[in-house]
Amino acid sequence: MKNNVKNTIAGVFLTLIQTWAVAQISPEVAEALTRKSGTWTQLENTNLQVRAGLAQSPLRTQLGPREIERLEQLADDVFSTPKLRQSFIQGLSQSLNALQSKESLRWYDSPTGKLITATEEAASAAGADMNAMLEDGNDALNTASEKRRILLSRLVTVTRSAEGLATMQINLATGVVRGVYSALPASSQASVDMDEFRKALALQRPQMVATMRGFSLSMFAWMYKSVSDKDLESYAKFLSSKSGAALSIALIDALDYALTDAAKAFGQGIPKPASPI
Repeated sequence: MKNNVKNTIAGVFLTLIQTWAVAQISPEVAEALTRKSGTWTQLENTNLQVRAGLAQSPLRTQLGPREIERLEQLADDVFSTPKLRQSFIQGLSQSLNALQSKESLRWYDSPTGKLITATEEAASAAGADMNAMLEDGNDALNTASEKRRILLSRLVTVTRSAEGLATMQINLATGVVRGVYSALPASSQASVDMDEFRKALALQRPQMVATMRGFSLSMFAWMYKSVSDKDLESYAKFLSSKSGAALSIALIDALDYALTDAAKAFGQGIPKPASPI
């Protein structure tokens, strides 16, 4: 009986080890996917986006110049491009297996894969005004053929863009609040219920997903307006494959992992007392 128990435990342990090994790819392969998917470029200047958010925050009027500068420097640090890339690669390396990464790299090396990546990188580097982008995207949708609108809608679905954006919204907000929470004195922490805060955000998720689906549709109409239906169909077909679907989920999860980790670090730095003004 004892031997049977030992054998069972050993079998379970070996299965877990094998599963863990299969689900891992090397950091070098993860970096190659990060670069070829365009995410390497898209992670640039995230700190500037956070700075822009700080500039629009109503709390800015309550802060002195030195405190504002401190928070901007904090954003530059925790949302720096090297740190985000490192976190992203770490998250991605734990989410894909060798076959999925091999097939994904093969697709990105194809002419259509290179075209899609170049298009997405150009859109990211353009730094377009969000309102102008959405207006342009809506115009493109209004004049698009029925086939084109269906294709763009399919892309929103297979990329899981709306779901990913909603999840990141929730996790970013939770990360900042959790960071602030962890930096508070123990006496103040008792008055904060993180579980209830997250539940409240989760209740808003369906509405977030619906909103983000419309946002993603307009964004895709703008971003891919120079890409042919044929190339978009090829992209959608890849993302609908087993490896493409796994990659799509892994990219979203890795981005969420990197941004949430940075948001928590940002939150932890917020409560630090400002220097005298």
